[in-house]
Amino acid sequence: MQRWSKLNELGTSAANKLVNLQLQKEYHAVEGTSTLALANDQDSAFKLQEEITKASQELSTIYGSLANLHTKMDALVQSFHAIRNLKALQRYNEDSSDNQIFSTWTIEHFCDVSQRLFDSFTKELSLKERLVMEFTRCRNRDELMVYLSLWLHEPLLDDDNDVLLESMLIEAELR
Repeated sequence: MQRWSKLNELGTSAANKLVNLQLQKEYHAVEGTSTLALANDQDSAFKLQEEITKASQELSTIYGSLANLHTKMDALVQSFHAIRNLKALQRYNEDSSDNQIFSTWTIEHFCDVSQRLFDSFTKELSLKERLVMEFTRCRNRDELMVYLSLWLHEPLLDDDNDVLLESMLIEAELR
């Protein structure tokens, strides 16, 4: 979660830079230029486009890091499900009723919570993928501001994710 939050902050900074560059480009395109300043403006437009490309690549790299982190989350969720299946197999073979590997939660509850967290991050990652594309395509200031706000506030992550994660750490006796 901390790595995700840090990457989100970096992504917000990169997206903000990209939005500002896009707005600057749009402002220059709308503002008519005289023939004397045309050569100067073409040079600055080329530099501006280079900066936009660089900022877009930076945002794409950050998105890639978020996707890698998501892949690691998926592996953890799959491990929890494998533990649950192994525990169920042990109960079946040994006729044991001990299903408590955590302090108070059952393995099923732990798997359900981890799956819920993973699903929430999957939705948010999908939104961020779309936003990365929209930041480079969009020219409308209001839409760009909405996209920037969506990146920053992560609306598809549940408010109780931090509490659930902290509960999982306590249950696993890692806190």
